[in-house]
Amino acid sequence: SGTGRPPAQTTMLQSKGTISESFSSFASSSLARCESTTRTQRLKDGISPNGFVLRSLLPNEIELLEGPCLCRSSDWTKISLLLKETEAVDESWINECLRGIVYDNYFDGSVVLELRSGWKSIRSSSTLPAGIRRNLVLRNCVFEAGCCVYNNTLIENSHIGLNATVVKCGEISCPVEWKGDLTIELGPEAGGSRELVVTPESTMIDVCISLGMNKGTPEQKDNRGISMHQWNILSTRSVVMDCHKIQGVFLDEDTSIRAAHSVEKVILLPESS
Repeated sequence: SGTGRPPAQTTMLQSKGTISESFSSFASSSLARCESTTRTQRLKDGISPNGFVLRSLLPNEIELLEGPCLCRSSDWTKISLLLKETEAVDESWINECLRGIVYDNYFDGSVVLELRSGWKSIRSSSTLPAGIRRNLVLRNCVFEAGCCVYNNTLIENSHIGLNATVVKCGEISCPVEWKGDLTIELGPEAGGSRELVVTPESTMIDVCISLGMNKGTPEQKDNRGISMHQWNILSTRSVVMDCHKIQGVFLDEDTSIRAAHSVEKVILLPESS
């Protein structure tokens, strides 16, 4: 709505090379946890070392998004722009970017949109033009420049990287109760039909002790640094298309998931699918 909007809050961020490093010094605690759970794509391709500005929307930008851009939000004060310091003062350029990139979305919770010069020539990994268009709900997300996010039902708790693509998907979310463990069923060579709970930190010694193949107690892992608020991470040029449900995934560079009904708790290494 158009009344009672507070003035935009602005913070200068000195960049060390990654969006998450710049972002974490200012963003809300739920979004800042993204840095502790992922390796975020480095800012490159001509980005200057002058730092970045993370600020809330100006009143005229809210009017632009509500008007020609046909966007809605549960709370516009939680929607932020990430800009190069040298471009943050050019309001006409910012308005042109918003008008050309963002269209017909509903924003909920904290959302960060990165705007970058040269956006008209940026292409996503799927060769589609960069943009965030016709998404039913976008909740608690970070969208890097050049990403292509079209025609999705729900995207929440997700970091969409540089030139990444998310098109025609149902639900992309991350269960907050997941601590990074995974239950696997062992094959016949290990006795068969036995379930084992492992984490990325589990060693072969831990596995053998859990199976009763060795004496001792599995090493206790210090999980105090693991955030309960998990994120999906879609890295540079990753692609997710025509999927019904995606939960708890880390996609490294140049990876893809296409036409899958349900994918949960998955890590894809570079150039895998």
